[in-house]
Amino acid sequence: LAAARQPMTEIAAIVRSSLKEIASGENSTDAIIRCYEQMSYAVDEKRGLRRDFTMTASEFAQRLERAGLPHEPVQRLTRLFESVRYGAGKTAPRDVDEAVFCLNAILKYCGEKA
Repeated sequence: LAAARQPMTEIAAIVRSSLKEIASGENSTDAIIRCYEQMSYAVDEKRGLRRDFTMTASEFAQRLERAGLPHEPVQRLTRLFESVRYGAGKTAPRDVDEAVFCLNAILKYCGEKA
């Protein structure tokens, strides 16, 4: 059981770090992208769920969910990631609010206080 919680503990630490970046006024686009990539890396390292080179972010989100992360926040954060990563590049205030909401939901799911 402790081994199963380890990825969630690491993901919670990544989420907290990303929330601090966003709150400090750092580039929110970069923070959103880094958070998604770091969560993906943590799941890859701890659960061996590798993202295939040809796999889309949405396809990989399904793997994140199978690793134990909650469906709705993962899907919403994935859509936001795709928007800022492949879109115009600038985030709107509502995008930041959405990222914070999703990150807090993931943090709560990991057993951490938001």
